[in-house]
Amino acid sequence: MRDARQAKGGKWAEADLFSEMYAMLDAVKNAWRNQTMHIDQKYTEEEAEMIFIAVKHFMQKIASRMDENGLPLA
Repeated sequence: MRDARQAKGGKWAEADLFSEMYAMLDAVKNAWRNQTMHIDQKYTEEEAEMIFIAVKHFMQKIASRMDENGLPLA
């Protein structure tokens, strides 16, 4: 997403929103996917809760851009 925006050489109307969503998703990816690919990694209860909260915030942000049927807002 970030590369696509840079390739266009400009800024679209919702660039800030998508930048924020990208940062949220990147935080989840870094905390969850990258480290859990290694078997020796275990999470404490506090670390797991932080990941859960990060996913929750990301999903709330996505949901704020959809109507009650799950369709994107215009």
